[in-house]
Amino acid sequence: MKIHHFTFPSLLVTFLFHQQIFAQQTVIPSYQPRSYTCTYLGTGKSINIDGDITESAWQDAPWTDLFTDIEGSKKPKPYLDTRAKMLWDDEYFYIAAEMQETHIWATFDKQDMVIFQENNIEIFIDPDGDTHHYMELEINAIGTIWDLILTKPYSLFGSPISAYDIKGLKKGVKLYGTNNNASDKDEKWTIELAIPWTAISEINHKKGKPNEGEFWKVNFSRVQWDRDIKSGKYIKQKDAATQKDKPENNWVWSPQGVISMHNPETWGLVVFAKSPNEKLIKSVLEVDNIKSQLRKIFLHQQTFYAKHGIYTTTLPGDLKQTDFEIRVLGDTFTAKYCKSRICYYIREDGRVWEKKP
Repeated sequence: MKIHHFTFPSLLVTFLFHQQIFAQQTVIPSYQPRSYTCTYLGTGKSINIDGDITESAWQDAPWTDLFTDIEGSKKPKPYLDTRAKMLWDDEYFYIAAEMQETHIWATFDKQDMVIFQENNIEIFIDPDGDTHHYMELEINAIGTIWDLILTKPYSLFGSPISAYDIKGLKKGVKLYGTNNNASDKDEKWTIELAIPWTAISEINHKKGKPNEGEFWKVNFSRVQWDRDIKSGKYIKQKDAATQKDKPENNWVWSPQGVISMHNPETWGLVVFAKSPNEKLIKSVLEVDNIKSQLRKIFLHQQTFYAKHGIYTTTLPGDLKQTDFEIRVLGDTFTAKYCKSRICYYIREDGRVWEKKP
């Protein structure tokens, strides 16, 4: 696969700005990840992927919390509601989403166009939770898809592989209103997606469908531009001082704390189960917290290396030396934490993994 190259430099600049690759964090944002129990669809049930999410198969699936600003409670609540649902069976990971919208707007109509320059919804999936080789899938109100793989986060000099296509993807969109008609008021638009496990396996060290109790790092982001209507057409609102387009709104399921979606470690937790299980959610949160502590070590190491040119075996001040082990070898390091006969690791490139000792 080759790296996607943009034809126009202005698009590249917009792309880099949107992804916030300049937002290097020296501390991990304070966050409480949202969690969701993705229940099994069940034998004999099926979903017709047409964008209509009122069918019976979806009725037993709970909605996520309403999306919030990407920075969390420090920013105002979104002025339009967004929420999602998820299900799974032996073949697919299913996603439904509902976007309240008074003016449906979408013109990008070719696959892999930079569709976040208009309104869309984006799904981010890291099935093995290693923060590397994760999937981004964007879709707009006319069903145009942009699907890509990130080799690792942009802040760690990851590359987008936009030539990647999700093989076997099913999609559907339904409009409760009319697209690009500024003379009327719309209600909402909804989507359905079915992603085959075979496609997920391309970015997952654990091949095939998930087992009961497994969890993924997942997040959703709705890109929403403030608009005006001029001569019957939608135009992006301008900043009064600069006369440049106002930045887009980023409304997400699990807040990131910063304006950057490409921090997989702070995405939400999707737990695969036959039915809701609070005990299972609690254990998943414990594992996610361990990985969060390892991320603190990683960021501490990055800061130390930038200053001294070497890594250190000293931990950040709020972590106990007896709980973690750090090994430094030249320009590499590995930090480890073991619990319940499973060890969790992080290394100098930010990748996280687990294995039995």
